[in-house]
Amino acid sequence: MRLLKWMWENFKVGINPGTWMRNYGYSKHVDKFILTALENPKFEYGNPYTQYDNVIKLNGVTVWVGNYPYAYGYLYNRSQVGMPSRKTVVKLKKALDAHIVKEVIKGTGNV
Repeated sequence: MRLLKWMWENFKVGINPGTWMRNYGYSKHVDKFILTALENPKFEYGNPYTQYDNVIKLNGVTVWVGNYPYAYGYLYNRSQVGMPSRKTVVKLKKALDAHIVKEVIKGTGNV
């Protein structure tokens, strides 16, 4: 059953034309960081060092979350080292969306 779930998740990502084009190349180090961070995520919003609203801090590291899925998930700093895998980008988006919904329901305003 786990094999079928794994195959289905990869199939869904692979057939989505939106995931075919990306602004940056794949980085296994970024992918590993994002996957590890998503095991126990701590999201913070905004970045005082940039004028962009498309960044979050994921466990203390600034991550670009704009332009889904083309640039979504790369580590936002002066040297773009790459992006996580397409599948990890989808996981990051789902986790962040779920967090935003939870914050809105709680009414904390931390979104």
